Amino acid sequence: MNKLVSKVILGRFLFTIAIVALGNVRGAKARPFFVFGSSYVDTGNIKSSDSTRPYPWAKPYGETWPGTPSGRYSNGHVLTDVLAVALNLSSPISFAQRVPGIKNDAGMNFGIGGSGVLTAYGYPSTSAQIYSLRSLISDYTKDELASAVVLYATAGDDYLYYLTVQNSPVSGLPASRNGNLHNLHLDVELLRMALPRNATLEDIKGIYALSLSVGKQISSDLVTLYGMGLRKFAVTYLPPMGCLPVSTVANSFQSCNDSWNTNIAQVHNARVWKNALGLRHYFTNATIVLLDLYSAFTSAIATFGSEQSLKPCCAGITPKNKCSNVDAIGHPLYSLCADPGSKFYWDDMVHPTETGWQAVVSSLQSSLSQLK
Repeated sequence: MNKLVSKVILGRFLFTIAIVALGNVRGAKARPFFVFGSSYVDTGNIKSSDSTRPYPWAKPYGETWPGTPSGRYSNGHVLTDVLAVALNLSSPISFAQRVPGIKNDAGMNFGIGGSGVLTAYGYPSTSAQIYSLRSLISDYTKDELASAVVLYATAGDDYLYYLTVQNSPVSGLPASRNGNLHNLHLDVELLRMALPRNATLEDIKGIYALSLSVGKQISSDLVTLYGMGLRKFAVTYLPPMGCLPVSTVANSFQSCNDSWNTNIAQVHNARVWKNALGLRHYFTNATIVLLDLYSAFTSAIATFGSEQSLKPCCAGITPKNKCSNVDAIGHPLYSLCADPGSKFYWDDMVHPTETGWQAVVSSLQSSLSQLK
């Protein structure tokens, strides 16, 4: 048994034990966990009837846990679930699955796949998600809110939307090629045209301006949450976007696109760091923890071995197909690896496996201590 397989088995075992342990203590008073963001944190807010974005409710999503699609963008648990275990919290119910009039002591997950910090693919932005919390905030006491943890997670949808739907700084791409804006951000051909591997800073000058707007909105959202009485914030950096499958598919998942990493992720992360520095002086009796997904992804990918470590478990069999696509009679138009736990990435878009998320959160442990 090699070291990777041993780590995978041990990780699954420990995560299962942690889930059981949390289940045993849920009778105790729970700290609320409020979650905002996109597909990295979504646990069921995309409607199963949404034909523009069906995949989190289609096989093989959810095949490892719970054994059937659950609205999560992975083979099992996602960042929300794994982070909740690490913080001794309960993964909160999704906003779409709540029962109106019933208080949820564990908090609420407002994150939804396709959402941006700004308005992107037609799904509620993070500020719109925060607005939804306003109608529920009176359910919680001042002490509950002060002890609650807020996860504010971005997956880069604003930048992908900019490259594929808005005017591209490189090629002047049309606003829509097939009339379906919800799917454009996953169009690999458009992404390759919009930001080639050797793009110069001049080619992507619009990205910097966008990062200013995105950073300003993140700060505004945190100020709003602070005004509601929340005091513990976990804000994610972007992962190395040039190492995501939607980028590396261009070279058969052999290497990262340094241009995407340098000119999108690092630009965004520097902006978030600078803005958080200012907010720490403004907020009193509050904690802002920056979760470095860039370093955590990089470190975690390395633990999965060098041979095709960037290759996802589930991928379309042609460039026109994606994980979960089927033909007219239901035959899969995707390939699936034998063991998702041996892969860091789950699908051919941007999403890690459950084991991948466990490795990421493991790398973040030192930062998480400030939120416990």
